[in-house]
Amino acid sequence: MSVFIFSILALVASLYIYIHWYFKLYQTVDKLILKFNLDPSAISSKENWIVIITLAVLVACIIAGLIIIFVYYSKWVSLYRKQQNFFNGFTHELKTPITSLKLFLNTMEKHNLPREKQLEYLGFMGRDVERLSSNVESILNFSRVDESKKAFALRPTDVKKILKEVLDKNSTLLDEAEVEIIDGDDQKIFLNLNPSLFDIMVSNLLSNSIFHNDKGKSKIKIFLDQTGKRVTLKIQDNGNGLKKHELKDIFQKFYQGKNSARGSGLGLYLVKAIAKIHKGKIKAESVGDGEGAIFTLSFPAGDVPGRSYD
Repeated sequence: MSVFIFSILALVASLYIYIHWYFKLYQTVDKLILKFNLDPSAISSKENWIVIITLAVLVACIIAGLIIIFVYYSKWVSLYRKQQNFFNGFTHELKTPITSLKLFLNTMEKHNLPREKQLEYLGFMGRDVERLSSNVESILNFSRVDESKKAFALRPTDVKKILKEVLDKNSTLLDEAEVEIIDGDDQKIFLNLNPSLFDIMVSNLLSNSIFHNDKGKSKIKIFLDQTGKRVTLKIQDNGNGLKKHELKDIFQKFYQGKNSARGSGLGLYLVKAIAKIHKGKIKAESVGDGEGAIFTLSFPAGDVPGRSYD
């Protein structure tokens, strides 16, 4: 950064010194012309001004080019650092459950444990397997959503019904959390969506709320509402919350908070990408660090089909 700024200042200073020197020399020549009564056209011409203007334009182009190169270089460095953080964090996310599984397997192999202890260890191992599966699935989903060039098929879907299916599918994850759905009346709400992508999106938001909670039991409220032609899905938690500068950064690829020791940095990026596929938007809100977070998804209402989704 300092080298770049020094280079720009040196280039601007060189241009200034040249122009200043030229005008000083021009004034001296002008005095000579008056003193010796010489023909001004023989010494000065419009070509000199053209040269100066051309030189100034070229220097301006060089400065603009350097600034553009610097901006792109800064973005590349930022992405490289995020990728390094991703690989470091993701390696840790893979090694930790594998190490834990090895430990439990070795213990069960070497010791004749009572059935109750075996079941306890099997429960721990099941959670480690779920953690591994979740990490691998996040990479597969990232590849599928981020690199796929085909259009995903969207169809009118009963959001309340598929939302409950997503919660049932994630029952293991939500075992130690309190989840409450607030969906107003019994009226059906439809969205034009892809069920599998919707599953990924909601699952990532739920896991994000649980993983980023160091204060005890997770309490998650899911609000579903339709106002006019817009459907709003809001997920509120009592987790660690977000700092003001993180509210937009969290949706960037590979982003991980400084205090985050878990995750791949892809979950919320996928959420935003999937929301975009459904022509929706997402925003994050938080009173502050340690005060929980609210993620609000907004979509255009879907067509009401002749029969309900099954």
